[in-house]
Amino acid sequence: MAVTVETLEKLERKITLSLPVTTIQSEVDARLKRLARTVKMDGFRPGKVPMSVVAQRYGYSVQYEVLNDKVGEAFALAANEAQLRVAGQPRITEKDGAPEGQVTFDAVFEVFPEVKIGDLSTAEVDKLSAEVTEAAIDKTLDILRKQRRTFAQRAQGASAEDGDRVTVDFEGKIDGEPFQGGKAEDFQFLVGEGQMLKEFEDAVRGMKTGESKTFPLAFPEDYHGKDVAGKTADFLVTVKMDGFRPGKVPMNVVSQRYGYSVQYEVLNDKVGEAFAQAANEANLRVAGQPRITEKEGAPEGEVTFDAVFEVFPEVKIGDLTSAEVEKLSAEVNDGAIDKTLDILRKQRRTFAQRAMDAAAQDGDRVTVDFEGKIDGEVFQGGKAEDFQFLVGEGQMLKEFEDAVRGMKVGESKTFPLAFPEEYHGKDVAGKTADFLVTVKKIEAANLPEVNDALAKSLGIADGTVAGLRADIKKNLEREVKFRLLARNKAAVMEALLAKAELDLPNASVQAEIDRLKEGARADLKQRGVKDADKAEIPDDIFRAQAERRVRLGLVVAELVKANSLHAKPEQLKAHIDELAASYEKPEDVVRWYFGDRQRLAEVEAVVIESNVAEFVLGQAKVTDKAVSFDELMGGQG
Repeated sequence: MAVTVETLEKLERKITLSLPVTTIQSEVDARLKRLARTVKMDGFRPGKVPMSVVAQRYGYSVQYEVLNDKVGEAFALAANEAQLRVAGQPRITEKDGAPEGQVTFDAVFEVFPEVKIGDLSTAEVDKLSAEVTEAAIDKTLDILRKQRRTFAQRAQGASAEDGDRVTVDFEGKIDGEPFQGGKAEDFQFLVGEGQMLKEFEDAVRGMKTGESKTFPLAFPEDYHGKDVAGKTADFLVTVKMDGFRPGKVPMNVVSQRYGYSVQYEVLNDKVGEAFAQAANEANLRVAGQPRITEKEGAPEGEVTFDAVFEVFPEVKIGDLTSAEVEKLSAEVNDGAIDKTLDILRKQRRTFAQRAMDAAAQDGDRVTVDFEGKIDGEVFQGGKAEDFQFLVGEGQMLKEFEDAVRGMKVGESKTFPLAFPEEYHGKDVAGKTADFLVTVKKIEAANLPEVNDALAKSLGIADGTVAGLRADIKKNLEREVKFRLLARNKAAVMEALLAKAELDLPNASVQAEIDRLKEGARADLKQRGVKDADKAEIPDDIFRAQAERRVRLGLVVAELVKANSLHAKPEQLKAHIDELAASYEKPEDVVRWYFGDRQRLAEVEAVVIESNVAEFVLGQAKVTDKAVSFDELMGGQG
């Protein structure tokens, strides 16, 4: 695009940017549609919030976000085309009087200056030189000696002098009040080495052990402690018996203070090492942490411990050739493609006002006011104005849709509505409310025709209906493949468990229960439950699930080990490529998986399970069963 750059001051520039309104609106619409697929709102199931409601609540913020992005992109492109080196962030303001169908912005910013370097042959530079003299060497030697100096207690009647290390208690007050940092006990410093302010060192110099002294101390204006800078404090200082430098504390003092905790730490480490070595020598596969207790009556010079622990069980897998597995298959037919096309058309439908005397019917978008009361009291989320939903599409509870179906604009109706026991709003779940609803608008849906224009709007490369149907079929076949893998894998795992004999280590089961409980608390927290991380969850809720997971994990691990069913690098790459194929930029998704070890481990687990499933299906008695596309996608058997 042509870029006009206006110079305002020396380094300040201005660019005027124009953007088509249609570009901004199409991006706003796209982002709102993506948001509608995941947003959660009271009264709607996830992914079922009408676009009008999403737009009403989030439209402004999404439009603001899109404008920011699009204007930023346009500015970056314009600055690049004008070969400007922008310094800092531009100040962007919207202009009035933009051409129809356009929005216009002024971007004011600074650029990096042109740097002109003069004739360097006329520059004058002082080049320093220096020699290392004996005096410099002697000075460095003195520093090294000081770094290695030791200290010995002076005689009781000796006075503190430069070079001595003194231990003092002190307290300072400003206007009779203590101040932060003005009090310490057993404080050490070296006299005459500038570690304290000069007045403090001068006061302590010449004092003897046990003596106290009061003196004024004026803090400099530039003192680092701003609360006391420029003020005068009255100090009381008392010289005490000398302490110890780092690295020079006698062992008996160290032992007295830290002996117990260090001994506990060493015992933990050494007993842990001894246990690991013993378990390794005995070829034991330890499950969980051992319970270690000290034994009495150990031989002289020894400490003895008992370690009680569980081991992973021996896993016996029976004859897989007698296992029976039902293997599902399904095809993507024209009916499945047509059904998906209908969904795509519904996502792009438009609405037109029905006649005032027309009754609401399935597929219509209605705008209503409603108010619900329980025991005569309005409840949270039970009242709304200008609320829109689609009749007959499950966006509202059945009783609500049944009540509105057949109503006309201007009509009102009262009806009871029984909230299900499992309703997400816990305050109303299982209760019956009395609703008053008034219909304000009824709009009929208009679905786009299945033609080349629809194909182009959906981004189909060749822009034809045939290309659109082929693209839908490709995506459905990918989804069917993953669904079949999951269903058949589950059937294989059930058959495998039926053929396995093993005991379960309690430690592993408890660890799995704890993981499931933490997951449940995290889910509750995400839903906004107060103090979810402290929620009391009985172990028994998850015990059966945990036992099954541990049992299956041990069986699969044994089968993988015995038959070399580990995931190969080429299998990981192929699986990730397949996962990424459905995204707009597959290469970014591939990098995302390979860029994180945890994500890669999750893919590895899936591939290993697939290897196990193929292995079992290769040995078991397999019965093939064809299911319809709808049956498979609906999760029915």
